[in-house]
Amino acid sequence: PDVGVIALVPEKWAAPVRARHQVMPRLARYFNVVWMEPPDGWRECWLGSRPRGTAGVAPPGVPGFAIYDPCPRLPLFYKPRFIATYTERKRLEHARQLLVKRGARKIVLYLWRPMFDTALDRIDHDVSLYHIVDEYNFSETEKENDDRETRLIKRSGQIIVHSPALMEKKGRLNPATAYLPNPYLKPTPLLLS
Repeated sequence: PDVGVIALVPEKWAAPVRARHQVMPRLARYFNVVWMEPPDGWRECWLGSRPRGTAGVAPPGVPGFAIYDPCPRLPLFYKPRFIATYTERKRLEHARQLLVKRGARKIVLYLWRPMFDTALDRIDHDVSLYHIVDEYNFSETEKENDDRETRLIKRSGQIIVHSPALMEKKGRLNPATAYLPNPYLKPTPLLLS
């Protein structure tokens, strides 16, 4: 209970199930986990008919797991940069406070995409973990590692990759890289007719 995990994820909890939807509740068996919903833009939060945000709401049956939705108080801004930085920092601080209230004294930032790299500089934390499940440049042709992702890999305390190809391409950038095959993806047998 003295370790808290802030999961920085690219989609809402209610989105279609991904590996992170499986991993984070399982971690909540051992640690307090806050799933930090990605913030909506200020227009959606302030002008739209979006429901009010929630802080600390847990899905049924997962006591160490909470969902933090920063809308409408701390929406996503792109410009001016100082407001975007301020609201990002405040979102992280609120998620951290949820963990501290549950007894966490050590904070783990669990990043699921390169776009969350700025969190490493926005909030005090004890460990950072970057979980790579895909090639995030989403190109149909092979490209070099993105500079932003390369910096994140080098700065993170632990890296997890799901495929041998990703391990080959990104595993040498940080000696604290572990290859863990995704147990949720099983090969589909060929159906011969």
